[in-house]
Amino acid sequence: MNLVEFLQDLSLKGVNLWIEDGRLRSGGSQEVLTRDVIAQLKQYKVEILQLLGDRLDILEGTEGEILWNYWQEKLAGELPVLNLPTERSRSPIQTYNGASHHFKLSDKLTKQLKELAGSSGATLYMLLLAAFQVLLYRLNSLVRDRVSSLSTLLKLGCA
Repeated sequence: MNLVEFLQDLSLKGVNLWIEDGRLRSGGSQEVLTRDVIAQLKQYKVEILQLLGDRLDILEGTEGEILWNYWQEKLAGELPVLNLPTERSRSPIQTYNGASHHFKLSDKLTKQLKELAGSSGATLYMLLLAAFQVLLYRLNSLVRDRVSSLSTLLKLGCA
C-alpha cells in the first residue's frame, strides 16, 4: 500500500492527522489505531510531514490565494437544504446528534469494485465517493450537493 492509499484508508476509517508543535499527531477510534496502523504511521511519518509541509507552503503562497479565491467563489451562496427521507420529522432545533451504521462489503464485491474503479483510472475511494454523491442526488435531486474530502483533494492536487 502506497502513502496515498494508506491516507485514503485512514480517512475512510475516520482517522485525522495534523501537525502540532512540529510533530505528527493522529486521532480516531482506538479500534482503527491498532499497533499495525501506528507502525505504518511511523513508517510514513517523514513523507506525511513533508506532504503536509508542502501543502502548507502552497496554501501560504500565491497558489494558495488562487485556490482560496476559487473555493470561496465555488462555495459562495446559500447551501442547499439536504432533505433526505426520514421515518420521523426533523426537530426544529438542531442538535448535532448523529449515528453511524457500520457494515462490511464482501471480499468478492470489494474486488469487483476495485476493478471497476481501476478501469476508469480511479481509486476505490473515489468510486465510493461518486456513488455516495449519486445516492444523494437520487434522494433529493439537488445538483449542487457538495461532497468531498481531504484525501480526495490531496489525490487531485487541489489541497
